[in-house]
Amino acid sequence: SKVKPEGIIISFPLTDSTAELDTFLRTLTDKIVIIGTTSAFKEDLKVIKDDSPLDPYNKRAAAEESFRLKGAAVLHSAGIYGEGRNPLNWIRQGLIKDPEGIVNLIHAEDLARACNFLLEDFRPGERYVISDNHPYRWQDIINFALERKMISDSQLPAFEKAAAKGRQKEVRPCRLQEEGFTLRHPELFQELRKLEEPA
Repeated sequence: SKVKPEGIIISFPLTDSTAELDTFLRTLTDKIVIIGTTSAFKEDLKVIKDDSPLDPYNKRAAAEESFRLKGAAVLHSAGIYGEGRNPLNWIRQGLIKDPEGIVNLIHAEDLARACNFLLEDFRPGERYVISDNHPYRWQDIINFALERKMISDSQLPAFEKAAAKGRQKEVRPCRLQEEGFTLRHPELFQELRKLEEPA
């Protein structure tokens, strides 16, 4: 007989509420954790919490909600960083348009640990958000990197004065911590040193 998994983690974007996929997964396990994003929540929110309202026009959020209502747990992740995903490279590549924009981040290892944590004590139909609980202005990250010569002025993009205002949302997770989950990488600036200055 085939060995069934103790749980399934879905990390790819769901674009529709495919009943066939849900039915198939439940032949394998009842424990399903879906990694979503914080963009699933209403755009006008200033603070995102575990129970914040979703954007009703977001197709990915609608698909995830369909699975949640059938018993999956959804974990909405802030921006993921870590080995191979260095936020300073996003600056170097000109991807950051507004230095006053706010960014919420979570280390890839902590995201993986949170998924395992949810599978071990599975609670069907729950919704969570995860970040390191420290919203950052991009300008503060830039200043940190400049002071430590991790980046130079010549590597900074030419920020446009008329650029669209960056995101101003703050992600404030509560439920995971209340259930006993702790971060292994809570300090972004410490992790940036590791990413820039490998041993």
